[in-house]
Amino acid sequence: MELRSVIARLQALSKRLLWRILLTGGPRLAATASGLAGGTFLLDYTLRLPVGVRAVLLLLSLGLLGFVVVRHLAKPLMKKPSVDQLALMAEAANPDLKDQLISSIQLERDLETGRAVESPELIRATIADTAKQFGSRSFASSVSLAACRKPLILASVAVMFISGLAVSRPTEFGLWVQRQLLLQDTPWPRANTLVVTILDMQKYRPTVHDDGRRIVLHVPERTPLQVQVSEKNGKLPDEVELVTRPASDLDVEQRISMGRSQKNAFFQHIFPPLMRSIVFHAEGGDDDDGFPVYEIQVDQAPRVTRFWAAYDYPEYTGVQDRSLPDANISAPEGTRITMHFEVNMDLAEFALEFESVGEMKMPQRKAGENAYRYSFVVEGNDFYTHRLIGDNQVASADVPRYVITSEVDQAPRVTVEMPTSTGLFVTPNATIPLKGTAIDDYGVTEVGLRWGEDSKKLESGAIAFAGDDLIGAEIGARQIPFFHALDVKDFVLPARAEKDGSPAREARPMQVGDRFSFRYLAADNRRTASQPEPHRTFGDYEYQVQVLSTEELQRELAQRQVRLRDRILDISNLIDTRITDTQELVSDLNGGTDATVLQSRFWSIEQDQNRITIELQASARQFLRVYDGYLWNRLDEGALTEKMISQLLTAHRSGETDDSFKIYGDAVRQVGPLVDEAQIMGRLTVILKLLILTSAEQSPEARRRLSRASLVTTKEDRLEYLRGALEVQKLLRDNVLLLIEKLEAWEDYLDLIQGFKDLLELQKGVHDSIEKLTKKK
Repeated sequence: MELRSVIARLQALSKRLLWRILLTGGPRLAATASGLAGGTFLLDYTLRLPVGVRAVLLLLSLGLLGFVVVRHLAKPLMKKPSVDQLALMAEAANPDLKDQLISSIQLERDLETGRAVESPELIRATIADTAKQFGSRSFASSVSLAACRKPLILASVAVMFISGLAVSRPTEFGLWVQRQLLLQDTPWPRANTLVVTILDMQKYRPTVHDDGRRIVLHVPERTPLQVQVSEKNGKLPDEVELVTRPASDLDVEQRISMGRSQKNAFFQHIFPPLMRSIVFHAEGGDDDDGFPVYEIQVDQAPRVTRFWAAYDYPEYTGVQDRSLPDANISAPEGTRITMHFEVNMDLAEFALEFESVGEMKMPQRKAGENAYRYSFVVEGNDFYTHRLIGDNQVASADVPRYVITSEVDQAPRVTVEMPTSTGLFVTPNATIPLKGTAIDDYGVTEVGLRWGEDSKKLESGAIAFAGDDLIGAEIGARQIPFFHALDVKDFVLPARAEKDGSPAREARPMQVGDRFSFRYLAADNRRTASQPEPHRTFGDYEYQVQVLSTEELQRELAQRQVRLRDRILDISNLIDTRITDTQELVSDLNGGTDATVLQSRFWSIEQDQNRITIELQASARQFLRVYDGYLWNRLDEGALTEKMISQLLTAHRSGETDDSFKIYGDAVRQVGPLVDEAQIMGRLTVILKLLILTSAEQSPEARRRLSRASLVTTKEDRLEYLRGALEVQKLLRDNVLLLIEKLEAWEDYLDLIQGFKDLLELQKGVHDSIEKLTKKK
């Protein structure tokens, strides 16, 4: 074989061809694998693919890699080229061979097999020439490796990229291997990791399952659940949703957008009182894997289904016993309360907790007996609550707080109308009028007074008001108006032994120079087990009484009427002015002046007339104090004084009116026949009559007619009322002038009497001086 060396050189191309296959198919396989790795990494990292999708991707990737192996490695490697094919490859790469190489190889094969059709010598010569020409020639350039450059570069870049990813992010790359190649369900690290917090979670007996992926809570029914969602690293997403499902139907999904205020670093949602079990998880940002799942098991909770309280009122209230459904207790102190509870299930424990005494556990009941009762006496304000634990060990969802209000029986009190002053000057023969009202929440059982020489110890005597003293009421009523005539002569000072410089004294009536105090006293009907004694309360004021002689008291009363006549004179001038104004108004109205123009004048005259009434009534009250001083102290004893006192006592005890002007006016009319102006009480009664007539009758009547004149619309009616008012004003002026005259006469009388008294005192002083001189001689 002449061409043996040539054929050997051609066969050497097979190894080079093998390298070309490996250097093109291998990089293609590496590039494809790197591309698939990068693509699946990106898809899974961004989309968080579920395991099913990842399994499909893995199968597709393996299929694609298999295709590359078969197409670019297996098939090319399985095709082993023949010598002829190698020769053709060499001639294709070297056009200068001009088919000489393939022709010589085929001619030599024909020659050896005896199939040559040409001259053997010519064939051998051709073969020898070919062997000589190409025996030492290399055909390596016939199989170029340039085609390997691009796949190698692409594969290098891809491999470097994947290697760089694996080196720079080994955790993520390792997770990709676990998730994509091993098909594990290890989660990717997230930008957001939501943390769910349930307030007061520990009291719901949480249990953790599936390595923390499921958390079960047992809550009583009707429990409002407050859920807060924060972010592990503090990077809250823009929105967070709670995905909830009923535990009985997990296919029904509801999404609840959670709320968040700017100041809170968490989202929040409050489930309304739960009546059925639910399952929920939180989703927000890239935390959307649905874990952990919170399973809320709603258990039947014990609760009070019916409540009522039986009120057993103490006798002093006079209130009929009753039952009320209100758990807030309000009752008078001393009331026995029996609370009744009915619950919805058997209980392991029922505890009542009072703020004042602490926890009280109710006796255990048998199964099926769900009624409880507790009794106590109201003695003060308190709060209470009840805590229930069912036989399923579930506590009550509600812990209510109720109020116990003790309606404290207020101490009785006395409102006083008479006397109006706490400092009283009286004669030994005086009567002190006492008028007022004893008041209590439920009933007054006693009203009177305590008196004594020592204001700190009113132990000398007690006077109870009863019978005619009580006005339209009886002992036991909540309000008892009273009027009592306190006679000073009935006071008897108790005997005393000589002590601390004070001489001994036998029991005796009051006399000039004595002093004593008294206070009103009232008692109620309250009696309870803890406080069996009723309230006994003194009035707000203490009255100091000083016994004076007639002369001393008259001087005291004279000071109380200072400037009374001057005050009446000023009022008289006001009346004259109002009469003039009224006359001018009548004249203008007759002259045709528009009534609307005169309206302001109507109002002005009416207000001025009202001022006259106020001034007259103030003067009358001032004089009444003087009159009462003379009357009740009996400074001018006689039939008029006793009759007037009798009339006033009857009027006050009748309770028909509290108007002092009406009471005194009626009394003055009754004693009219006994009035004698030659006597002190006669003069005073006439003055009082004029004051009552002007202040309580005539001046108010004039104002009433002026007011009517301003309200009517017709001219004739206005004139009629104005003329009537003018007539009353003139009568008022006449009586006021008469009053001034009587006051002047009264003051002259007082001056005369005082002059005589001063003269008598002077004579007495001269007489005493003469006696002293006589004794010295």
